[in-house]
Amino acid sequence: MPTPKYDIVVGVDFGTTASAIGYSSIFLGRPYYHPKLISQSCEKPPSKKIPSVLAYIQDNPNLQENKWGFPAQKVPNVISWFKLFLDDDLEIEIKGWKAEAMGWAGPRGIMSLPTGRSSIDTISDYLGALQANIWDHLKEKFTNTEKSLETSTIKFCFTIPGHWSKEARQHMLFAIETAGFRSRKCDDICLLTEADAAIIFALSTSQDNAGTLPLKTGDGVLVCDCGGGTVDIASFVISKYNPLVYDKLAPGSGKLCGSTSVDREFYKLMEKRFGDVFSSLPWYVIGLTSEFMQDFMKVKCAFTGHGNAIFQLPLEIKVSQPFNPEWYDQNTGHVILSSADLLKLFQPSVRTIVNCLNSHMSEANSMKGEAPAIKKILLVGGFSLSRFLQSEITRAFPDMAIITDRQNALTAVVQGAIAWGSGKVELRSMRSPCHFGFSTVNLVDSSLPRSLRLGSTFQNDSINWLVKKVAFP
Repeated sequence: MPTPKYDIVVGVDFGTTASAIGYSSIFLGRPYYHPKLISQSCEKPPSKKIPSVLAYIQDNPNLQENKWGFPAQKVPNVISWFKLFLDDDLEIEIKGWKAEAMGWAGPRGIMSLPTGRSSIDTISDYLGALQANIWDHLKEKFTNTEKSLETSTIKFCFTIPGHWSKEARQHMLFAIETAGFRSRKCDDICLLTEADAAIIFALSTSQDNAGTLPLKTGDGVLVCDCGGGTVDIASFVISKYNPLVYDKLAPGSGKLCGSTSVDREFYKLMEKRFGDVFSSLPWYVIGLTSEFMQDFMKVKCAFTGHGNAIFQLPLEIKVSQPFNPEWYDQNTGHVILSSADLLKLFQPSVRTIVNCLNSHMSEANSMKGEAPAIKKILLVGGFSLSRFLQSEITRAFPDMAIITDRQNALTAVVQGAIAWGSGKVELRSMRSPCHFGFSTVNLVDSSLPRSLRLGSTFQNDSINWLVKKVAFP
């Protein structure tokens, strides 16, 4: 076990629809890197993840204070999916979503911002609430320990999509610092891609539990973190198991094709079939955190794409004229979805995910050197629990071993972040996604004729490249 550099390591997996936080410490009286999850203090029983939603006073006159997480779900005007605004590279896709979705999204705080707050402000507000919740939990757990929490060193490891731009990463760091995570000089912050965190979790779990996940030295693994907003993909080679060392192949990639894509298609279908009767229903009835949508989430996970099953979702709709009985059962008050309906909802995002996996796998397998070809695909994230997505990926890659861990799918990324912060796993090498260098200033020889000095004793005439972008064959 590595020598601990920090007394406490905290992992934060800030997600589009829900977030996970956890920690590990040398004070726990067990291996340093074994994580413990932190739930929202008001939620009983504890939940693995906390909804990434906010409710502001200025948008809800009846509130006495801003709400976040589970309590915000009960408030009429809630802000959600705000993480998607952080990366300017997704701006065109986001604008497309908003343009087509103003009927169902805008009035319900989906892909919108609170009055007078920017995207970075909103994210900072949510992270600030997470930070306060983390501190409350740590104070409760470490009150009677030998070392005071106030003097303990803490490392905060935040996970981000691997395809985020440099600007998005800078925005995220600014939001993190504004939220108060670097308010103490003894604490540290690091960013880790979600796919890296996933492979680190898999490696540490395989070692700790004697091969719970079938990974071994020499394996080439394609990691696919199927989250709420984005899907993050990266490829790795497992180099050593004792100590744990891995190499990263092709630079990370990803798309805006997570489970929210299916939700978007579902809302569009409901609007098309029921019009204003559906879209005028209040947030707490059909919003993302409503019982109606929670029932839909269960249908998403259960749907396999096989057979002609019929799914029913309870929803009271008062209308003067009856709807198509294939869409709505007025006697029982249920929205009806056929397997064909669900197939159409899933196809756009699943097709995009399979195409991204194919593209990334081609890049990883074409890398020069002795790296082995990709033979395994590791699926993590909430969307990976979809049986239809699993079956489609299995069908698209019949020669691949598809690895899933249903018990830890929701928290694999945050657990991997904690293991990384604990120093348990080492990244040995990676292919750079861009060039890194600096310009040099050369002193001109004063003995040269003035005509050759270009009017200055100094000349900015070259760039010294330290790292070159990886080139694929």
